[in-house]
Amino acid sequence: MKNRLDKYLVLIIIAVVFVSCYDTEGRERLARAQTLLEQDYADSAANALDSIYLPRDMGREYHMRYLVTRLQARYKAYREVKNDTAVLEAVEYFERKSKNPTQIAVANYSAGCVMKERGENKRAIPYFKKAVNAATLTKNFKLQGLIYGNLAYVYHEELFQEQAIDYFKKAFSVYRQAKGTETNQMNTLSFLATNFLTNHQQD
Repeated sequence: MKNRLDKYLVLIIIAVVFVSCYDTEGRERLARAQTLLEQDYADSAANALDSIYLPRDMGREYHMRYLVTRLQARYKAYREVKNDTAVLEAVEYFERKSKNPTQIAVANYSAGCVMKERGENKRAIPYFKKAVNAATLTKNFKLQGLIYGNLAYVYHEELFQEQAIDYFKKAFSVYRQAKGTETNQMNTLSFLATNFLTNHQQD
């Protein structure tokens, strides 16, 4: 009995030491940045994330969250993200490890945004489609709208009007179910009208 207790005690000590090796301050900054991003303070979120000195020291999962959150913050703050290809590592990680469809959707959406910004639209499409598949398992209609809208835009850029029209319609439909998306709805309708005109469907 005593030997068993000694083994448990040793395991607990090892676990405590192992956890204490992680950068808890970095994790706290990541959590604060995620909150700022949810409140649409993208610049502040990006600055908070840039202040994390060694993100890998937060542990594997937190580092993957950092990569996705940092990409999202920079993208929403209109900063350059075309070289942020490290987010592809996060996509692979969450697809293997996570059962959370939101995490999988946001990671793939982020990767799609990077490819879009790099002008690699054909590489962006599979990421956006995987993001859509995951996002439709959630009730996050704003996220669904963002993904549909970006997928539609890529098809628009590649001059596939029928596909662009289809996805812009889907984006508008889900945006209407989310509060505070009036600007998104107007932008979507504008792109939709442009694609109808290009496709000679004036009516």
